[in-house]
Amino acid sequence: MKKRGMKMKRILVGLISLSVLATGHEAEAASCKINVSYNKQFYKIDGLPIANKQYGMARSYNPGANKTMLQSYQQMKKAALKKGIVLDVVGTPGAYGYRSYATQKQLYNQYINLYGFSYASKISAKPGTSEHQLGLAMDIRDGTNFGTLNTAFEYTAASKFIHENGQRYGFIVRYLKGKEAITGFMYEPWHIRYVGVTHATRIKKENVTLEEYLGIAGRKKLSVGQYKVNGTLCKYKR
Repeated sequence: MKKRGMKMKRILVGLISLSVLATGHEAEAASCKINVSYNKQFYKIDGLPIANKQYGMARSYNPGANKTMLQSYQQMKKAALKKGIVLDVVGTPGAYGYRSYATQKQLYNQYINLYGFSYASKISAKPGTSEHQLGLAMDIRDGTNFGTLNTAFEYTAASKFIHENGQRYGFIVRYLKGKEAITGFMYEPWHIRYVGVTHATRIKKENVTLEEYLGIAGRKKLSVGQYKVNGTLCKYKR
């Protein structure tokens, strides 16, 4: 009985050791280093432009809609149209979602006057922090008045197409349902952000926000430099 007890003890110790090693490996795999840079216009994290409530842009930053994003949007729009689905862009014709600092300021103040500061901050970005000024975001409508800039858009064919295929063209739905506490904004199924096919495919697969992907969710603003984070991106940086 004594020998049997000693044998069982050795087995348990071995299993515990393996468990500790596995846990340590998983923790290591879940963390990585990211680089935060700022070019006096906007921030990038590991080369990916970022704009949110913490990472803003210079007032003078005026790039217009990103050309690569436009090309990808046209390809996506064409693919959707073949299925009888319209993907129109909300806003000034020809701007393709781009808004200057001044335009965003006007819109933001308008929402504050209508709804008050608290609610306005959930549906509109403070000027200088909008992805629309970054030139990498669009608000999509299906060519009708149904669901335009409201959550009913989720039930349109246009929304379903974007949800299923957006990543193939480099787009993600930026403000996800159930992730409001992370993004700071209400669920916006119509707001898409261009991040490139590789990042978009990963983000869609993991069902995470851009903040979670980059490992900056819940963290204070990081100044320029290199930081160790726990983010979904780390799974792909092994």
